[in-house]
Amino acid sequence: MDILNRLNVYSYMIIFLSIIATIGIVSVGIENTLPNVLISVVTASLLDSIVKYFRSKQFKFQKSGTITGLFIGMLIPTTSPYYIPALAAVLAILIKNIVKIDGKHIFNPTASALFIVGVLFSSVASWWATFSTGYIIYVIIIFGLFIAYTFKRFGLVTSYLGTFFLILLLLDIFQSIDRQGPGFVVTNLVLITDPTLLFFVFFILVEPKTSPFFKKGRIIYGASSAVISFIVLTFFPEQNLILALLLSNLLVPLINWKIKS
Repeated sequence: MDILNRLNVYSYMIIFLSIIATIGIVSVGIENTLPNVLISVVTASLLDSIVKYFRSKQFKFQKSGTITGLFIGMLIPTTSPYYIPALAAVLAILIKNIVKIDGKHIFNPTASALFIVGVLFSSVASWWATFSTGYIIYVIIIFGLFIAYTFKRFGLVTSYLGTFFLILLLLDIFQSIDRQGPGFVVTNLVLITDPTLLFFVFFILVEPKTSPFFKKGRIIYGASSAVISFIVLTFFPEQNLILALLLSNLLVPLINWKIKS
């Protein structure tokens, strides 16, 4: 019980991401996945701790660096050479500690690093851990609900998923009308249960430092992000949700400025 009392949300995030990564590693193959995960985790954790040491003159293990490394390891393509996850981890930590305005992040550091690496090396995020096995969706939902509750981001999650659901529903309705066939045919609506989308919403979009401060702002942000995600996935599918997140991040300063409750 004493151990549980010492755990904070970052500890839980590390535990949950490690479990999801382990399931993916076992399912996809250790040789194809584990080296890149270890490289990204060790690089990000060590570099983040070193940066903090130079600032505080105290060497302390940085959990946020480990979380960054786990995200990169699970999103980077399994076929990537070893220098790709290492470079992505370095970029993410540098962006996290350097690229700020008034001490606040504008862009999600992990997404920024993956986008830069993707442009430089044509290495598009693969999200391999999110579709490694059939039951992974249940793990993502259970852990994700806990993270959303702990971060106080239920409004953000529900507004995103609700808006995305409505968009897909309308799309299916219009396509069913165009077919002029009998009945309503569900084709797009199933995307709302896509493990990658749910992982994105529950674990990445809710990140506190790049999402709005206030509850109403987070609801607006979630709905806006869903619209942006749909547009990106429709017209720029090769960029997937990484580009959608970075574009959504641009809305946060405006939302924080306008919404104060």
